[in-house]
Amino acid sequence: MVENLVQIRILVEIHIVLLDTETGIQFFDGLLHGGKRFGYLGSLTVDPVEAGLPWPAGTTSWGGIYGHIWSIDPLSGISMVSLTNTALYGGEGAFPQALREAIYAP
Repeated sequence: MVENLVQIRILVEIHIVLLDTETGIQFFDGLLHGGKRFGYLGSLTVDPVEAGLPWPAGTTSWGGIYGHIWSIDPLSGISMVSLTNTALYGGEGAFPQALREAIYAP
């Protein structure tokens, strides 16, 4: 039992390291989406205040034009997936922002 927990913890640590590894390219040179960088799994939040996001730095996320969004927040242990058929509005409009704020509300 303890060995399994140690193995799970090691896998979680490896996962966090991979999520926190940025590739060094900033979205649009910081003009439109400051506070985020490309990571190996998607967009890596490095400065949530600058990015205008409620989750902590180290969160990986991505979204699509037809309304799907997802995020993995290893610090808080929160993962979110939203699949809608709401082009533009559901991808990066008011709905995803309201969903993020509801999940991270104090």
